[in-house]
Amino acid sequence: MKPDAFVAEPLAAVARGVVAVFVDADASDPDGAAVIEALRSRYGDALMLVPAAVADPRAAIERVAATLRPRMIVVCGGDELVTAAASVCHRHDLELAVVPRGSDAIARSLGIPRERSAACRAIRRGAAHPIDVLLVGDTPVLGRVVLGRFAELERRLHEPKPFWGRVRSVLGELFGARIRFELDVDGVVHRVRATSIIVANAGEIGYAGLRWSPGIDPSDRRFDIVVVHSSTLFDYASLLWAWVTDRPRARQLTHLRVHHRLRMRTRRPIATTLDGRQTTCAELDVELAPERLRVVLPEPTTAAAMGTPLLVQSAAAPTLLAAAG
Repeated sequence: MKPDAFVAEPLAAVARGVVAVFVDADASDPDGAAVIEALRSRYGDALMLVPAAVADPRAAIERVAATLRPRMIVVCGGDELVTAAASVCHRHDLELAVVPRGSDAIARSLGIPRERSAACRAIRRGAAHPIDVLLVGDTPVLGRVVLGRFAELERRLHEPKPFWGRVRSVLGELFGARIRFELDVDGVVHRVRATSIIVANAGEIGYAGLRWSPGIDPSDRRFDIVVVHSSTLFDYASLLWAWVTDRPRARQLTHLRVHHRLRMRTRRPIATTLDGRQTTCAELDVELAPERLRVVLPEPTTAAAMGTPLLVQSAAAPTLLAAAG
């Protein structure tokens, strides 16, 4: 059974390999038609536009994957829709492409252009690259998991408050005390005091070209852990300078690069973001999925993600973590 669509494409498109486009909008919204028009030059009549503004978008995407078996799913929407599509594509071994709309933490992490026409050009010209997938329970994470102060900052930055109210809220959170974390990393336990922990699958912070740490590769069959120790104004200024110059120092952060599973525990629930989606937890398990997901990425961004790391901690990690604590 063919799902409802804004544009009723001929069923003959199935034989050529459908490219299903899910748009987080209603039929009167021009974004869906604009995305279709931008992509039709490459994929022709194989395109199919599907409304994703439904109660359960994952079920709708699953139905399309099971009935039409498209070779690629394009998502025009925010992080929740992208996560739903990533889960289905990962399970069915389909290609995933993203046109950001609304919340775009995943797109920023992977270096996907935020502007619609640029994202469509990247899909037309780019190629699908296998990237690692992190699993938090049954939820896939493509970009990052943020724990602690930085997660709380993300939430406060988007509070419906006047500008100066948000600034005071952010500053009050930024200079709080360090948090005690227990990290079980591939069976080795570290107890650290830090302001934030970033479990990074991709290196982009998402602002001004800054990166969590050099050399983070979304396809190297491991995820990276960035432990942020900064807690004073001088510390944060030094950390920002380290990000700008791509020269992180152990005083501001510790970068670990050899991991496949993480179990995190804290004494009380703390702010947590999973690819931009807000929650709180006192315990969290993150593991590397055995299979990769094929995602269409702009070629220059993918090449940049393969840079040589300037700071790599492996065998020395326990010593550094203990010293930082």
